[in-house]
Amino acid sequence: MQMLAPRSAHGVARGVHHPHADTVPALAGSDHHVLQPGVNEPVPRHIQKADQVCASTDTAGRDPAEAVAFTQRRPVPFLIGKDTRLERPGMQCVHLAAAECSTPCNLDVFHAMGLRMMLPAYNNRNAICDGCLEPDNAGLSRMGRGWVEACNRLGIVMDMTHVGERATMQVLELTRQPVVFSHSNPRGLVDNDRNVSDEQIKACAATGGVIAPTNWGPLNLRAGSTTRPTASDYIDAIDYIVDLVGIDHVGIGTDMSHGTYPDGDKIRGLASKRIVGGSYASHIEKAPRSRLRYVEGFDDYGQLPDVVKLMKGRGYSEEDVAKILGGNYLRVFRQVWGG
Repeated sequence: MQMLAPRSAHGVARGVHHPHADTVPALAGSDHHVLQPGVNEPVPRHIQKADQVCASTDTAGRDPAEAVAFTQRRPVPFLIGKDTRLERPGMQCVHLAAAECSTPCNLDVFHAMGLRMMLPAYNNRNAICDGCLEPDNAGLSRMGRGWVEACNRLGIVMDMTHVGERATMQVLELTRQPVVFSHSNPRGLVDNDRNVSDEQIKACAATGGVIAPTNWGPLNLRAGSTTRPTASDYIDAIDYIVDLVGIDHVGIGTDMSHGTYPDGDKIRGLASKRIVGGSYASHIEKAPRSRLRYVEGFDDYGQLPDVVKLMKGRGYSEEDVAKILGGNYLRVFRQVWGG
C-alpha cells in the first residue's frame, strides 16, 4: 500500500505530474482536475475513462487525484544532467490496466497519469501472462503481446520481476526497448522460484536492460543454510551478474518498504509467500515487516554506504559503483522515456 501524496490547495496531489498540467481546467463544483490533451481539444475517450478506472480499485470514493497517487505513485527520483528531475510512478499489478479489455487499452490512461514502469504479473496468472509461481509456465497471451507493443509505443519500462520464465523470454524477444528485472536474484546462486535463470539474465542484457538483485533474505538464502544471509551474500549476487553479462547490466533492487508493507496474516498467509519464503520463515524470520527479513548488514537504506565499501573491497571502481547504484538504470530510463 502506498502513502497518499500531499495535496495542493487546488486539489491535485503534489508530485503527480500530468503531461498537460498547465492546460487542465477545474471541474465545476469539484476540487479536482481532469486530464486534457490541449486547449480547446476534446478529451479522448480513454482519458475520460480515468475516473472509471480509479473507481474500480480500492480507492473508490477518493478524489481522482488522490486515487492516482494511491494506486500507482512510486517515485523514482534521479538527476539527469544538471536540472532535470525524474519522478515516474511504477505499477506492480496489471489488473487495472487490463480490466474489461481484450487489449491493454487502459494503458494509455495510466500513461497519461504518469505511469512509466510496470510489471505484467505478480507471481500468479492474469490476462497478460503467467507469473513465476504458475506451474504451467504458459507465457504471454494474445493480449500480452499487445501489452509489449503498447509499452514500447508509449515509453513504459517493462519489469520482468515476478513474471514467469516463458513469458519473460517472449517479452525479451519481442521488445524494441531495454527491459529490467527490478528485484530478482540469480537462480544459479539460490534455487528459488522467484529468482531468474542465466538465460533470462543474458536475454535481458541483450536488450540493453538491467538486472537488479534484491537484499530480501529468502532470495539470498543458500541451499542447506538455516542462518540469516549477509550483505556479503548479496554482493555475491551482484558479482554473479557482472561475471555473466558485464558491469553495464546490473543494479540494486532493495524491495524494502519499511512501515508500509502489510503485516500479519494479510501477507504471511498468501500461498505465494509461503512458496517463496517458506524455509526462511521457518528458520530465521516470518514477520513481513521485520528487518530480519533482509540480509544482515543491508536491512536499511542507511547501510548503503557500507554496501558500497563491500563492493569496493571486491575490486569495483568508483565508475563501476556509480553504474550499479543507478547509472545503468538512468541509461535505460533515458532510452525508454527519452530525455
